[in-house]
Amino acid sequence: MLLMTVISMVMMDQVLTVEMPPDLCGFYFKYFILNCGPALLHPEKPSADCCKVLEDGDADCLCKFASSPILPDLGIVKEYYLATLANCGLPDCTPPPI
Repeated sequence: MLLMTVISMVMMDQVLTVEMPPDLCGFYFKYFILNCGPALLHPEKPSADCCKVLEDGDADCLCKFASSPILPDLGIVKEYYLATLANCGLPDCTPPPI
């Protein structure tokens, strides 16, 4: 539910209105949520825009993020997150245990 709130706020441009340095694995979290949100909430193929955002990121960091304790707090389903990475052509990863 939190992820949907964040997506809504980003779409209404109420969050992160000032461009800042990349803040998550080498890309902007705002664009990650906006472009990849649907694939992180439901088992669907990610958009080309989502894959472009992920391509700009650090693959090792993205893999480690799968074990982040904040993932569930954001409403991101770990299996969908990993499937999104795989569907965007990132190398398979086995996230480290928490």
